[in-house]
Amino acid sequence: DEKFNAVEARPDGAVRRIRGIGEGGPDLVPWHFVGVQVIEPEVLDHIPRPGAKDTNSDVYPRLIAQGRLVQAAPINLGAWADMGTPRRYLQACEEVLSGLCDLSALGAEAPLPASEGERLRPLPPSARAFVHPSARVAPGAIIEGSQLGPDVVVGEEAVVRGSAVLPGTRIAPGERVEGVIACGELRLE
Repeated sequence: DEKFNAVEARPDGAVRRIRGIGEGGPDLVPWHFVGVQVIEPEVLDHIPRPGAKDTNSDVYPRLIAQGRLVQAAPINLGAWADMGTPRRYLQACEEVLSGLCDLSALGAEAPLPASEGERLRPLPPSARAFVHPSARVAPGAIIEGSQLGPDVVVGEEAVVRGSAVLPGTRIAPGERVEGVIACGELRLE
């Protein structure tokens, strides 16, 4: 199951539910916990010993039940995605290529400039692809909904769809690469 266990907070940031534990409410906003925590030293006294593995399971729900304040500090500086599986990584790539993610916070480091620039190889708009300037695409190759990293080589008549081709990878002439992360000889689905 790819579903995340949310940290749910009121608009003022007060956390009321974690992983479905705690009182609900119509005003709660779900957030994804990325693991950054700033805690008061006294919270350490609430960590069960031995064996506590997760503050979101073992500590914070108990503090909330005791009426203690557990505060969320949502930060939204642009796009963020959990890319812990090949499927999630490819989904994040598709969101970037489709323009669903605002990457303006990255400035000059953004992989896709706001307008067509020297970092983008001219491709038909329908291709929705990012091709690194050092990547080489042979005549007759089809690239759609994909990203090609530095020093990638795509052979003649190869098809690359919905994929991320990592730096230095070679796609053989006539090879079909669809819905995978290609890294060297490895193809991850």
